[in-house]
Amino acid sequence: MEEMHKRPDSNEKKVEEIKSKVFNWLKEPYNLALVLIMIFAFAIRLYYFWITRNQALWWDELAYGSLARNFVTHLWDGTPAIVGEIYLRPLIFSYLWAFLFYLGFGEIVNRFLLAFIPSVISVYLVYLIGAEVYNKKIGLIAAAIFSVIWLNLFYSSRFLVHMVEMVFLFSSMYFFIKSTKNQINLKQFSISLVLLSFATLTRYQDGLAFIVYFVIIILAKKLYLNKLKFWYAGIIGMSPLLLFFLMNFLTKGNIFPTLLTGTYIHAATKIPFGFHLLNFIPLFLTIPIFLFFILGLAYLIFDIVLGYNLLSENPVRRNGLFLILIMLVFFSFFIFYLRAAEDRYFFEILASLTIISAFGINFCADYIKKYNKTLAIVFIIGILLFGAYQEYKQADPLIKQKEESYAQMRAAFLWLKENTPTDSVVAGSGTSAYSIYYSEQVYSDLGNDYSLEETLKIDKSDYLVRHGFTPEPPYINEYFASHESKFEVVHYELYQGQPIVIVYKALK
Repeated sequence: MEEMHKRPDSNEKKVEEIKSKVFNWLKEPYNLALVLIMIFAFAIRLYYFWITRNQALWWDELAYGSLARNFVTHLWDGTPAIVGEIYLRPLIFSYLWAFLFYLGFGEIVNRFLLAFIPSVISVYLVYLIGAEVYNKKIGLIAAAIFSVIWLNLFYSSRFLVHMVEMVFLFSSMYFFIKSTKNQINLKQFSISLVLLSFATLTRYQDGLAFIVYFVIIILAKKLYLNKLKFWYAGIIGMSPLLLFFLMNFLTKGNIFPTLLTGTYIHAATKIPFGFHLLNFIPLFLTIPIFLFFILGLAYLIFDIVLGYNLLSENPVRRNGLFLILIMLVFFSFFIFYLRAAEDRYFFEILASLTIISAFGINFCADYIKKYNKTLAIVFIIGILLFGAYQEYKQADPLIKQKEESYAQMRAAFLWLKENTPTDSVVAGSGTSAYSIYYSEQVYSDLGNDYSLEETLKIDKSDYLVRHGFTPEPPYINEYFASHESKFEVVHYELYQGQPIVIVYKALK
């Protein structure tokens, strides 16, 4: 009985100890600043998440979602759309999504877990990288910048790989930097390679970071080819990729068919080099953060050139080179190989961009601090607030403007799901992913070139969907004009008062 009376006191004491530790931890200004940044990052993302929680999916989102649905139901195994997407896309994101489908979660919860939460985590990871490369203050400034970059905010509630990709890649970068800072830590090195392998299997381009890791290991003189433990760490770290290559070889006769068979989309050699892609840097950072990025980059390059012979002995200088090489390698891939890119193709460089910008801001603040410490703090806060406002002006209208994108396509295919037999064959141009994800029906995807086979697809379908979101192949309109009596309109969706999606039922 006495022991039962003592337990509440013991529990209360533990609670008080925890409260005391938390309070003492928060008394440290940098820790308090980190908490405030994370609260802000969470709050601004939650605001936009709530606005966009029911937004329709875009094509790439539907592609990943279609794979996820099929991994659970297997209703479309062997169909061209599924086979083609499996051949082209990394599958980790779709497997995660399929697991959530299997658990019975709805789209809003899935969006929260696959996009929102990873986006918040990536803010903390940028802080960790910045603090590891330089110091906590630069890590905090970098995290504050990263938290409001409009590209981040826009994609923080989209079903795309980028938020999950950043968690894998940035955590890999953090462990790699830690592992090579002094004497190589093989455990952390192995963890960094495992995480980079998962990042690569989430988005194939992330594998370019292996090049940077290799260069840094050589410069740090930590390439121990004569030590078995180094080999063990490397093989264990890359085991997810090695298993991926082995499975590809056993099933397809090629370790990486997406890339090595020429299937991967790349620009023709006649297209000029894409140096215009460098314009994304000021677009991402906006003024004034971009100006401090230029300052920080110039200082780092100058410092590296002057002390190039000391890179193996100076981890700070070497890690500055690491950040620059991450940007250089990824930009080189898109500038010289693909020669074209969308803004969302550059999430991999955002940690480097923000940390180098933070370095530039801190460099100026340290100069001001010589004369007035308070003024230096005001300077940092002022720059961050003005930069955040510029990012907000970029993000807010874009997010709200795109909120209703493709809503009519979603509505039309949900109507098909609710009002037509489940075994109905739905034909259309560029509609396969909509049929799989939204209506969960048999699709008949109409090709771009006219042939008897394509017109037979229309004849054999139960429903035909025509829409104005992408240009239809000319033969569809020609066929429909001469066979219009075989179809009746059963549903349509409007955009600005005009039908933009029309569902026809075949009269048989």
